Amino acid sequence: MAFRIDEKTGSIYVKNLKNSRYLYHQHQHHHHHHQQRQDDHITTKHLYTLNISISDGIHSSTETYTIIIRPINNFSPRFHRILNNVAINENQPIGTSLLFVNATDYDDNIYGQIEYHILNDYGRKFFTMDQITGEIRLKMELDYEKDDKFYWLILGAQDRGKRLGVSALRIALIDQNDNGPRFIVDEYKCSICANVPVDSTILSVLALDDDEDPDNTGIQYSIYDDLNDLDTMAMMNQINEYVEIASDTGYIYIRKNLTQLAGKKIQFFVKAYNVPGNVPRNIGKNIQKRLITNVVPITIEIVDSCDHHKHDAFLYEVFVKENIERGSIVASLNLINYKDVEIEIVG
Repeated sequence: MAFRIDEKTGSIYVKNLKNSRYLYHQHQHHHHHHQQRQDDHITTKHLYTLNISISDGIHSSTETYTIIIRPINNFSPRFHRILNNVAINENQPIGTSLLFVNATDYDDNIYGQIEYHILNDYGRKFFTMDQITGEIRLKMELDYEKDDKFYWLILGAQDRGKRLGVSALRIALIDQNDNGPRFIVDEYKCSICANVPVDSTILSVLALDDDEDPDNTGIQYSIYDDLNDLDTMAMMNQINEYVEIASDTGYIYIRKNLTQLAGKKIQFFVKAYNVPGNVPRNIGKNIQKRLITNVVPITIEIVDSCDHHKHDAFLYEVFVKENIERGSIVASLNLINYKDVEIEIVG
């Protein structure tokens, strides 16, 4: 029995406070994110009915009393994990679900009902949190190259008595191969001697990739041959007889003596593309091709044979985009079998 009565005064006391709490708490249960809310009302587990009798030794009378036990807010919500870590790919659509967090409050009735919130303004800028389920979703698309690489969220679980439990969430953004190679200049032009030795490097091209993860920035080069015109294809076959490009470095070198082409120009395109295996798998082929491929025109003017021992000046023209960053490489000269060479910027 949880109560006792003073036989002389009629005062009713809690007989055993510890046992009384035990009777109350034996009805408790955990409050998970999928639990439905309870109404704030008194149930039978909070009620005790006492039949009190009074007697003078001859006559007696009985009265019934109802005692209501109202709960107090004994406990604060507690997250199952104090620190959570999650990693997501960049460019995920708005509304993408990241994870569910879970907290428990051992209080009964309204004091065990939990609402979830993102407490820091920085976290609320990029993410949302469902107050009932604890689900965290993206509020905006995130770009690895433009936005932060890591995000810290301070999460709160608050019960109806305003007691608060706190947890932290660290979100890491993963770089994806969403940027294709881009040449640093719009066009390459150079002049070379017709009797330049076979296997000589005459020009080098350079493309960059804005992706930061090294696994997404591998670039290869090739002479552009994705053409449908038969005349153009025939011309490309002839070009491939005379010049070749190193796929990993972008160096263009001579495969065959150019004497027959003296006084002429060779014009073709070089393609830069991501290394196979680093291509995004979750995009269509048309978008994929646009993202990972870029081309640049090459013009090589072949002049009459010249003596390598003379200090002849050959023209290398490079077309540079406006607003290019200071310190960017715009051209690379490779000198082979030349002695006493002087290089000077004259313009």
